Amino acid sequence: MILTHDGKSFPSAEEISSLADKNGIEYSKDKIIDNDIFSPYERAIWANAVNMTSPIDLFISLHVNSIEGSPSVSRYEMDYYEGNPYSFALGELCKDIRKSLDNETVIFADDYDMAFIVTKYAVHPALLLEMGYATNENDAENLNSEKWRKTFVKNLAKNINNWIASWEDK
Repeated sequence: MILTHDGKSFPSAEEISSLADKNGIEYSKDKIIDNDIFSPYERAIWANAVNMTSPIDLFISLHVNSIEGSPSVSRYEMDYYEGNPYSFALGELCKDIRKSLDNETVIFADDYDMAFIVTKYAVHPALLLEMGYATNENDAENLNSEKWRKTFVKNLAKNINNWIASWEDK
């Protein structure tokens, strides 16, 4: 497993550009900026460059959602870009995750402009997972519970391991 960032530290713009250049990854130099933010675009380019030396089985971007003024909205969401060559496989993974987490929503973008940056620039399987809504009282309580987070991650890891094993068998 490779952690691209822990929310506190991440590669500099120079490190991202250097690794991308070294590995022949195309990117927009204007979008790689040293501004103390590890943007979704920078994360995607960094992962693509890392993938050249340490192949990535699955890039997963974990998030917490929110909708001000709509405290009743509560759910997990899984997003991937249909144009990714691995989208058929990601659909299988999402179905399995959906079953184990009692999820109601699997979203895929079939339009490049609508896809999330970390999924549309990926040269490997890439999934964005919203773990719930901070603006929903129950979701917020779960997200703040260490027990819930451990159970969530354990279920997620189990599904990812099964998914990877199914591809190794093929």
